[in-house]
Amino acid sequence: MLTDLDHWFTAEILPHEGVLVGYLTRVWPNASEVPDLRQDIYVRVYESARHNRPTAPKAFLFATARNLMTDRVRHSRVVPIDSTADVDGLNVLVDHVSPERQLNARQELQRLAAALDALSDKCRNVVWLRRVEGLSQRETAARLGLDEGAVESQLGRGVRALAQAVFGVSDGSNPHVGKRYLSMNPSNTSADIEAAAAAWFARREGDSWTAADERALEAWLNGATAHRIAYLRLVAAWERSGRLQALGAGIPAGVIPPRGAWRFQAGDATSEPSVGSSKPGWLGRRAAALAAGLVAVTVAGSLWLVSVNHLPEYSTQVGVVATVPLSDGSTVTLNTNSQIHVHLTTARRVIRLDRGEAFFEVKKDPARPFVVESGDKRVTAVGTQFTVRRDQDDIRVMVTEGRVKMSRETLLSHSAATAVAAGSAAQTRDDTVLVEPEKPGQAEDLLSWRSGYVVFHDTPLAEAIAEFNRYNPRRIVIADPTIATLRIGGRFRFADSDAFLWLLQNGFPIHVAEDGASVRLTRR
Repeated sequence: MLTDLDHWFTAEILPHEGVLVGYLTRVWPNASEVPDLRQDIYVRVYESARHNRPTAPKAFLFATARNLMTDRVRHSRVVPIDSTADVDGLNVLVDHVSPERQLNARQELQRLAAALDALSDKCRNVVWLRRVEGLSQRETAARLGLDEGAVESQLGRGVRALAQAVFGVSDGSNPHVGKRYLSMNPSNTSADIEAAAAAWFARREGDSWTAADERALEAWLNGATAHRIAYLRLVAAWERSGRLQALGAGIPAGVIPPRGAWRFQAGDATSEPSVGSSKPGWLGRRAAALAAGLVAVTVAGSLWLVSVNHLPEYSTQVGVVATVPLSDGSTVTLNTNSQIHVHLTTARRVIRLDRGEAFFEVKKDPARPFVVESGDKRVTAVGTQFTVRRDQDDIRVMVTEGRVKMSRETLLSHSAATAVAAGSAAQTRDDTVLVEPEKPGQAEDLLSWRSGYVVFHDTPLAEAIAEFNRYNPRRIVIADPTIATLRIGGRFRFADSDAFLWLLQNGFPIHVAEDGASVRLTRR
């Protein structure tokens, strides 16, 4: 149902919503109009990108905002606003990655926890059981003594509140005022459209979704660009709200903790990005063009399909992430420079991972096990979600839903299978499978590449550089081994290595120099 343009909009435009709304609130004279203004800006950006994807998405977003406000001022003859001067002070061409702008997993979790605690008791209980414990709508209704319609309504309210938390803004609407959630055909105001989107989202998450419902939703999404954008915001927010599952660690199933039960360390509070200034440097003049070029490679890069020995083969180029729908209803998302062969039969579903990394969303079919082969390693599932990354002859597996079994199989032997449950990661070392204990936020970090990011936590610089080099044709080289062990942390867009290099030069004793097709790092 979601298109490539939808995925682009979610990855390249929505992450800037907090800064965008902050800017609109400062410069537009009527704060109550900001939500509708934001909606109109998104619509213009989306429809423009339908014909021609901007190479610098953030710059295009803010240019669109400035132009739209200028048009409104001219037509309404209201008091002029100094939008041009203010937007020029924003860092709209490049996402400078500075310590105050790094929203890590714990900070986002804190924001989500606060939003959860701000919900009404009924809504909070529904969100907890659905998002944290993973209960179905029917199971949630039975647990709380509600009818399924009430659970659906409360979920719609909850997802709107979580969206406000994820994007770090408040549009002035009250997500707890819920009768409008029952209507899927409201007016054209941003609040009403978002209410309708929430109703559709909650209904689709229920247990009674039909093919007719799917057609009706598709018709609603296609009815107006604003509809699709509102729905995308909620889908993205619900996916990112999976961090809430970390709050359930150690809490028995069926127990809903009281408000304020979470304990966050001092310094975890989320602060808004500093957007009024930027530091000059070697990045300033060229970063926009270079980063835009890398984004263009990611967006425009193709997914290659060939047939070898009658087996479909899919591969991606460096910097490209692409989703492959399989005929059994499963989907495979290929990371950068990855390749798979697909062999589906009536008895088995076999995917051979030749190189790189892939995320698998497996359609449940007990009669046909789903097997990922990587050399002599095997990962077997029935219906689940997991990622496999190949590193020469070894693999790393992260399970986000269900469970898988890992084993080693050669012509002469077949090792015992090791079970890996949801939330856990495992990696092989020759004949051994090492299962790592579950860590809060680990799954989101390891799968952040699906949204265009890489995440580091106290990571040696050499490892961070190796990760960036996976996604970019321009290589970063550590020319001085004394800096290889420096530690770095943060969340970075992998298509924008220049922002990462800016952080190294401005925050560490590192000199950055371009050397033809590569970038050399030395100590200064």
